[in-house]
Amino acid sequence: MRRLRRRKRYDNKNLIFVICGPSGVGKSTLKRLILEKHSDIRLCPSVTTRPKRQPLIGIEEYHYISEEEYFRLYNDGQLIARKVRQFGFFYGIKLKDITDILEKGQHVLLETTLWGISQLRNHFNNVISIFVAPPSIEELKRRLGNRKREGDAEVDLRLALAEDILSDFRKDLVSYYLINDDLSVSIQIIDSIIDEARSRLDTSREIT
Repeated sequence: MRRLRRRKRYDNKNLIFVICGPSGVGKSTLKRLILEKHSDIRLCPSVTTRPKRQPLIGIEEYHYISEEEYFRLYNDGQLIARKVRQFGFFYGIKLKDITDILEKGQHVLLETTLWGISQLRNHFNNVISIFVAPPSIEELKRRLGNRKREGDAEVDLRLALAEDILSDFRKDLVSYYLINDDLSVSIQIIDSIIDEARSRLDTSREIT
């Protein structure tokens, strides 16, 4: 049984940028471009029980762990996640991985689910979330097929999950909603979001 703990909210002074959205929408590429353009932002990898694979875009998006280790972290209250299982594997984010980045004076970039965003807000200040959507389900299917990482059956599962996420989505769940139709336009919009968040943070620091 998971150990229940009353956690103190972490009063972080830096920013936590969160990317979420269905598989194949372009989240990994957007994260890579954000990291290339903003040296004060550091990626916080997720933990997963899926088999290890080589990073395809030059960034380490995951820490690969066993199910035993995952449940140890989960039951010990070290994950900001419930037991999220997708396509047969568990995913989560370690609280300490986030706080380590913040305590070094850097901003955090991470990826999670819509449910994970609400959990992050329970623990941290300054959470800026961006939901990335495809222009259409047909385009999402094309992108999933082009990356050649999944078989037809898994592509169908990912498309079905994407349709569920998009049909149930409410814009009030996130800070920003972005349709990733043109990559160059999308990263410009995200750059503007980052700059605006930094500006607000600087203004709040001057006031305090």
